[in-house]
Amino acid sequence: VDITKRIQTEEENMKLSFVAKNTNNGVLMLNVNREITWANTAFLERSGYSLSEIIGKNATYYLSNKNSILSNDKVILAMDKQKKVSVELVRRSKKGKEYWVDLNVQPLYDNTNKISGFMFVEFDITDRIKNEKTIQNLNVNLERLVQEKTAKNMELASSLRDQEKMVTIGELASGVAHDLNTPLG
Repeated sequence: VDITKRIQTEEENMKLSFVAKNTNNGVLMLNVNREITWANTAFLERSGYSLSEIIGKNATYYLSNKNSILSNDKVILAMDKQKKVSVELVRRSKKGKEYWVDLNVQPLYDNTNKISGFMFVEFDITDRIKNEKTIQNLNVNLERLVQEKTAKNMELASSLRDQEKMVTIGELASGVAHDLNTPLG
């Protein structure tokens, strides 16, 4: 029974390993000291680093980005407390290209329920963030156009009121002039 269970566990680990290697999401495995022990191809391609460049490096180094300080702090705090966390943050590739990820951090435990490391899974959300910014810009421009058109319509309405007043005054003046020019009847 123990051998069967061990074989099943090994088969499950092989399947999980296959999924981690072949997913489009970036995957980093860290030891308990937060040092990178493994990265999948998707992470390496997106980041521009080779496996040999990042193995043994502290993963929190790759979090440091001035645009994502609060997110970085959330990740570090969650790791300190051995809790799951998910944050959106900006990453910078080796060549300096920025890309957005939804980073999920998962603590890993051994058979004795002792912390053995962490797993980072990154979902690339760069396109979504770009689309959201485009929509925000369009909304700002649309709001500006609405304000401009409203101001122009208010100006036109005011001008029309002034014209109506002038017409009324003209009609009154014409009536008075007519009455004055007409002999007393």
